[in-house]
Amino acid sequence: ASFHLEGRFQDTLLNNPVLHAALVFDPTLWPPGGPELQSYGEENISTIFGHYKVPLEKQGHTLDECLLQWGEIKQVVKRKLAHGTIKFIDLWQQVMAEHMERFKHILALVQIVVLLPVSTAECERGF
Repeated sequence: ASFHLEGRFQDTLLNNPVLHAALVFDPTLWPPGGPELQSYGEENISTIFGHYKVPLEKQGHTLDECLLQWGEIKQVVKRKLAHGTIKFIDLWQQVMAEHMERFKHILALVQIVVLLPVSTAECERGF
């Protein structure tokens, strides 16, 4: 039975590098601050950008701009979380609403990540 389960779920979050990299946007997993926070997630941002490189570049986004904005947006998110706990989707919706122009490159990646389906359960219910 475990062989069949492993086969069914072989391309899950832990095995898919893009889905695994998407965890970078979960601030509950971030280091508390300092130099660890500043450099945290750069490889993950590069992985996500690399996977969606063609459409992102067609829209004028670059990896360098995403990485630059990534360093800045983490501070914005940390300040927002200082006021209390916010659900993941609500947090990023607020950041997008308030800072879309300032962080348009990194928020393009956030928009992709929040739209990624992590389950087929809804589709499977229809069968």
